[in-house]
Amino acid sequence: MPHLTMNLGQHKYDILIEAGLLKCLPMLLERKCKNRRIALVADQTVMQLYGSQAVKTLLDKGYAIRAFDFPPGESSKNHDILHELYTEIIQWGIRRSDIIIAMGGGVTGDLAGFIAATLHRGMDFIQIPTTLLAQIDSSIGGKTGINHPLGKNLIGAFHQPVQVLIDPETLHTLPERELWAGMGEIAKYALMDSSLFDFLEPEIETLSNLNNMEAMVSLIVRCCRIKADIVEKDQYESGSRRILNLGHTLGHALELCTQYNYFRHGEAVLWGLDWAVRISEKTGRIDAAESLKARRFFERIQKQPIPQHISSAQLTEAMSRDKKQTENGLQWILIDKIGTPVIETANDIEELTSEWLQNFK
Repeated sequence: MPHLTMNLGQHKYDILIEAGLLKCLPMLLERKCKNRRIALVADQTVMQLYGSQAVKTLLDKGYAIRAFDFPPGESSKNHDILHELYTEIIQWGIRRSDIIIAMGGGVTGDLAGFIAATLHRGMDFIQIPTTLLAQIDSSIGGKTGINHPLGKNLIGAFHQPVQVLIDPETLHTLPERELWAGMGEIAKYALMDSSLFDFLEPEIETLSNLNNMEAMVSLIVRCCRIKADIVEKDQYESGSRRILNLGHTLGHALELCTQYNYFRHGEAVLWGLDWAVRISEKTGRIDAAESLKARRFFERIQKQPIPQHISSAQLTEAMSRDKKQTENGLQWILIDKIGTPVIETANDIEELTSEWLQNFK
């Protein structure tokens, strides 16, 4: 079984990756969960697909477990849903010594992780990601939180899981759009690692068809390793970890400007990557050939078009409230070449954003 360890000094946790892993759930949870009550949090879709069976299996094996669900979608990552989950879990009688399991995509991981970070001033939790985006990115690294009407992920906490269990077989039940959204986030890692870009460039369609599960497992391991290596050096995003925000500055702004209900996260990130590449070319960091190579790769990944009503002023205002804003200006991530992301600071980006947006109007 592919096995990574996130090493954060005193806090270490395993990331296990194997097709069919969910069938071994009682055994895998024994060391972390035996003799503890488990609150399993999932959206209603994942609860129907995997959560209910997991609860039944664990109950049959003697685990004390209860399921808590919520409506699917990014729009559920808000204070109201968070409060409802808090209330239900507290009324159940959960104790600080118990454990929370997040089963699902990035929204579930963020919500359940934030509950674990804050309830009883901190509880253990386990990530069981079931989407491609969550498996290669959001389930590891310890970022948790909710959105605010004024910005994405503005309310949150760093809170590391105690275990991550990844079963790529769950990708077979993903809608095609969700799978491509995950590919959008993988494109970020490809821009950060030239050898990964070279691997993906001829293989992206084959991988998206899930015809080669062994290759998909290898891809997930590779992305997790890239992220783990970065997080181990900068757990709280005070420096080098910020390169993981490549594509996210504009991506988060697009999500905010469409009220979190138009773009999937990976789709918005893909547009953000296009923005970063074009601005890297415009500002002389990369040449036209390198820019075109990256953008042609992006074009092969399905995504939502940018709505016509979105303006550069809206995007600039949204980016001005980004959590990466500093006293010196907005920190954004550009590239010097494919495989070399760089942290840049800018004060006035509306003109560049307006020029970028004209490509799609």
